[in-house]
Amino acid sequence: MRQFTWLIFSLSLFSYGVFGQGALSVVQEAGTGQGTATNPTGTFASTQAAGDANIVLIEYCGKPGGDGDNPGCGMTAQPGPIASITDTAGNTYTRNCGPITTISAGSYTNDCGGGAPTQDHQTTTAEIWSALSIKTAPAGNIVTAHMTAPSNLTGWNIWMFQIHPSSGKVVFDQSVSKQSGTLSSPVAGPISTGTTATTNYPNEFFLAFCNTSNGTCPGGQNEPPWVEAGLGHSDGNFFDTHSDAAYRIVNSEQPAVENFSAGSGNNVWLGLLVTYGSSSSQAQGPLPPTNLQANVQ
Repeated sequence: MRQFTWLIFSLSLFSYGVFGQGALSVVQEAGTGQGTATNPTGTFASTQAAGDANIVLIEYCGKPGGDGDNPGCGMTAQPGPIASITDTAGNTYTRNCGPITTISAGSYTNDCGGGAPTQDHQTTTAEIWSALSIKTAPAGNIVTAHMTAPSNLTGWNIWMFQIHPSSGKVVFDQSVSKQSGTLSSPVAGPISTGTTATTNYPNEFFLAFCNTSNGTCPGGQNEPPWVEAGLGHSDGNFFDTHSDAAYRIVNSEQPAVENFSAGSGNNVWLGLLVTYGSSSSQAQGPLPPTNLQANVQ
């Protein structure tokens, strides 16, 4: 008669996948701006590791030009949309949001320009692009946004972030935008980005942006945990002081929203928000035991 003996080791392995893997971190950020008719450019000052992600936010203004106090960004000649973004490392960039600007009346919430709102070009246009699995690059990787008609530019700002996943890779997840206000009536209360659907990854990077046709977006209302994204303030190079950006990293699935303080004189405004998750941080199903042995006698 044969006897079967089962040897079972490490029963704890028969469990659910580890939660919280794939945590994200901001390796470096950069920002600058110019009031010139040149393609927007920015530089990552430090070396870049393969597998990280570059997130790029660009706002730009066309002719006759304006900076919020004197709106008119593209009412006679538009420089965009952005045709492509390249960098000296040879990464491939994809648009995740925009192009989107303000509307002259009413209120409109959509998927970062995914609908068909009226765009008045009173203020700068915003776009967000990303390269989600970058190549290794030495210090000084230059990112360039190639405009459709760069000669129509009167100014631009660029914010850039390098995001590192502890495992897996960074993936685009959610986006939302909100346009509201009237030219003849100042806005009361905070300027909102709108609220995304619940995010799909426990670990995510949130990036929010605000722009107004007048007044200011002086900063996010929830700092911390939101962090205001600097825009060349150390060297004084920025074009539009009527816009602001902020970011944060979260460690749970949740709807995303950010509110910016409304400075005096705001009338029409735009808020937008995008999120990026870590692919390895999704919950996994039960893992089968892999170390069972059977002896046949």
